[in-house]
Amino acid sequence: SLEDTRHSAIVYKASWVQNASGPNVNDPRTGEILESHINWYHNITELLHDWYFIQAATCDTAARKMIFDDNLMGKLITYVCSHEVGHTLGLAHNFAASAAVPVDSLRSKNWVDKNGICPSIMDYARFNYVAQPEDGMGEKELIGKIGVYDEWAIEWGYRWFPQLKTAEEEKDYLNKWVVKKLEDPRFLYAYSGAKSQTEDLGNDAVKAGRLGIRNLKKILPELTSWANLPNGNYDGIEKMEGLLVSQYQSYLLHVCEDIGGRYE
Repeated sequence: SLEDTRHSAIVYKASWVQNASGPNVNDPRTGEILESHINWYHNITELLHDWYFIQAATCDTAARKMIFDDNLMGKLITYVCSHEVGHTLGLAHNFAASAAVPVDSLRSKNWVDKNGICPSIMDYARFNYVAQPEDGMGEKELIGKIGVYDEWAIEWGYRWFPQLKTAEEEKDYLNKWVVKKLEDPRFLYAYSGAKSQTEDLGNDAVKAGRLGIRNLKKILPELTSWANLPNGNYDGIEKMEGLLVSQYQSYLLHVCEDIGGRYE
């Protein structure tokens, strides 16, 4: 029974809903997580396809079709699962993480190989839409992964400090640890504000958006080929065209929020 807090579970939901979530049950007196479960709706696979197609098809030839191979879809599912596991362990969304990355770095294969596209998988950074075909990026550089912020947040929440004998000693130590980490922008945390937007990448919304739009211009004339379904009609092409327009609007809104926006 999922009502029994002794058991954690992955809950598969045969549903048209395009979502996944990772709630947990915790002790209100201490914050200790007693049970967690991941709700996995089947149709998140369609959402992952659509995101990756629109954001990565110019760089990854495997994304240029309406039904992905199992190998690619498995990597996309791993990305979302890692995010949801973060929630089950107590991590909140960190929408400030992506703003710590210089936009130009997202076009460097060596840099992305080492650092990933975002310091936290708890951001909604999705996929590397900044990368251009000439940058030579593959799936490893296009798909998000667990970052340095996540590793440190888990250490902060779970590391045992046997040398600290009281709660006050531990609180003082942890607070000083946070202050020290703030010297590095990769460890910043925020949930809202102009530099804490969802679905964005990099520290410059104008530059990132311009590169994203450059990719959309390459995808648009290929839609009749890439979004075509064998023995089908034009539904796939129409759908992906609509998603392309939505992605374009997203880039514009990132800039609108950045100009004259509120910083937190």
